[in-house]
Amino acid sequence: MKKSFVKFKNESMADPNYPKEMWKILEHAIQDILIHHNFGSLNFEHIYRLVTTMTFHLRGISKLIEDTRGEVFLEELSQKWADHNEALQMILVIFTDMDKTFIPSTHKTPIHELGFTLWRDIVIPHARLQDTLLEHVHRERNGEVINRDLMLMGFGSSVYEEDIEKPFLEVSADFYCLESQQFIESCDSRDYISKADRCLNKEMERNSDLVDLLVNNKYEDLRRMYKLFFRVPSGLSIMRDVMTSYIQDTGKQLVTNPERLKDPVNLVQRLLDLKDKYEKIISLAFYNNKTFQNALNSSFEYFINLNAQSPEFISLFVDDKFRKGWRGVSMEVVVDKVMTLFQYLQERDEFDKYYRQHLVMRLPAGKTVSDNAERSLIVKLKTECGYEFTSKLEGIFTDMKVSQDTRKGCYCSLGAENCEHEVERATS
Repeated sequence: MKKSFVKFKNESMADPNYPKEMWKILEHAIQDILIHHNFGSLNFEHIYRLVTTMTFHLRGISKLIEDTRGEVFLEELSQKWADHNEALQMILVIFTDMDKTFIPSTHKTPIHELGFTLWRDIVIPHARLQDTLLEHVHRERNGEVINRDLMLMGFGSSVYEEDIEKPFLEVSADFYCLESQQFIESCDSRDYISKADRCLNKEMERNSDLVDLLVNNKYEDLRRMYKLFFRVPSGLSIMRDVMTSYIQDTGKQLVTNPERLKDPVNLVQRLLDLKDKYEKIISLAFYNNKTFQNALNSSFEYFINLNAQSPEFISLFVDDKFRKGWRGVSMEVVVDKVMTLFQYLQERDEFDKYYRQHLVMRLPAGKTVSDNAERSLIVKLKTECGYEFTSKLEGIFTDMKVSQDTRKGCYCSLGAENCEHEVERATS
């Protein structure tokens, strides 16, 4: 068949609805081909024109952005980035199954990552982005008010690391070397420390809101902030204090919320999730710094003990998991997580009281999913608190063993014929 190529005049991408309408047509066309095997109803000439238009779309955006300067440049880039992300989501809807199954199995680049790479390589004018962002930082450091939102476009770590991080650190070092020299010449030691502290706080704000990074698990951004503030005396202390304050507020809201208190098991689960979240942040972003780990522990000890019911709630959580298990989690992991929270309790005798009540309801009824896990927790409690703390708990296991042995002996005295059956029933 002879192929013919027709030149089409470029459709107006200025129409805000045009990209959405175009992708709707392409979506139906792809579904007709891949799912319904319906080729007859398709206008391949029109589809080819749409694909051609999209192929040159990014280059058109790049040319448009090249014609802007300063804050207008950042505004245009930010808006086009938002539009591009929206288009990527539309593409993902069409290729959802392929993105979830075929691409991972063949080690191909995921669709969203590919879309970002094309944007980064074709659209972003790297040198101008670097110069514009550094100019905005310099203006703000000198007292001007700028639009910070335009500097938080979320282009990804690769753009930051390749284009911005090194020059940003260099100009920051030069700026503060000059500032410190001027401070030394014009201030006494008290004023110097005060000004240095204000500069640190401003840099923390400028390097994005730390709380926002913590909430959204921005490990790479947090790691970069850590590296920057590590270079400055007391810099990490500021980060630690912000993190501590936020964790304490979050935990306090959890343990004092009346609605949360209605479901103790879920409440304890949320506490464990919170602990896992910040342990991961400290590991991946803060290089397992002991200062941050200690701050995490002190925060949990603070808010867990705000609620007098915490010992009972933790025991109820244990009872629930030992009765039902924890899907996808081994019982030994359950034991370790429970011990993590137990170590924060100040009223440990209260936990012992409730745990014994729950244990005597659980064991005789045969409602535990793992005797080994039950004994493992008691061993860990003994290691943490000593023999006297667990003596009554161990006594429950001893009494259970004596009771079972006695019942076995009584049943077996009925005669050899019934012994095996009765022992099985007694211990079931």
